[in-house]
Amino acid sequence: MNKFKQQGNIHVVIVVILVLALLGALGFIFWQNFLSKNEGTNNKTGSTTQTTDSSVKAPVLDTATFDPVFNGLKFSYPKSWTIDRSTLGSTATAADAAAAQNLLVVKSPSKKISVSYLLSPNDGLGGACSPADGGTLATFSSTQLSNFAGNSFAQYIIQTGTTYRYFSGIIDTARATSTKSGNSECEVFMADIIQLKNSENIKILQARINLTDFDNGDGSIKESLKRADIEAAYQTDEYQQAKAIMLSTSLTK
Repeated sequence: MNKFKQQGNIHVVIVVILVLALLGALGFIFWQNFLSKNEGTNNKTGSTTQTTDSSVKAPVLDTATFDPVFNGLKFSYPKSWTIDRSTLGSTATAADAAAAQNLLVVKSPSKKISVSYLLSPNDGLGGACSPADGGTLATFSSTQLSNFAGNSFAQYIIQTGTTYRYFSGIIDTARATSTKSGNSECEVFMADIIQLKNSENIKILQARINLTDFDNGDGSIKESLKRADIEAAYQTDEYQQAKAIMLSTSLTK
C-alpha cells in the first residue's frame, strides 16, 4: 500500500512540476512577444525623437535677397555665402555690352559648393543628342518652383558605363514632368536653357549647383565619378542650402 502511495505522490510532484514549467514557458512567451516588443517600440520612439537627420532637415536661409539687374531674376541665400558677379565678353561698345553674358556665382563658406546663374542674349543656341552615344538617368527627381512659372528644380545622376555625372539645377517643367529614371539623358538635353518670359532677348543658359570637388577647372563636370560619392555630397548641409537657394529662385513679371 505504501509503495503505491509513494508512487502516487511522485506522480503528483511530476504533474506539478510540468504544470509550473508550462506556466513559466507561457509567461516567457508572453513577455517576449508582447511586453518586450512594447518596450522596444518605446525605446525606438524615444531615439527617433532625439535624432535629427541633416539630409532631410529644411535649411534655414538668413533671409537676404539679391535682386540683380537680371530682368527681375531673384533668389534668397544665406548671409554666410558670398556673391561674385562678372561679365563675360567685351563691353567696349554698347553693342558689345548688349551681347555680353552675365554670370552670378553664390559660394558656400567652404567654397566646395556654389550656385551659378548665367544669362545671355538670344544667340541661336542649338545642338543634338543621340541616345546611342549618351548616358542613362540612374536617378531623377524634380520639384516645381513656386515663383518661377514653367520651371522646376531637377536633380539627377547620369550613368555612362561604370562612371557617373551629376546635374542639379533649374530646367523646363514640361521636360521635367515627362522624364524619369531609366530614360536617356537626351530627355533633358538643353532643358536647362530657359527663355525668360518677361524678356524676348534674354535666356538663362545655366542655373545650377556646382560641386567643386567633382568639377574640372574649366567648369565642366568630371566624367569618372562614383555614384556613392555624388549621393553623399547631396546629403551635406551646404548642398541642402544650395538647393534652398535654387528653390527660392523667382522672376518678377
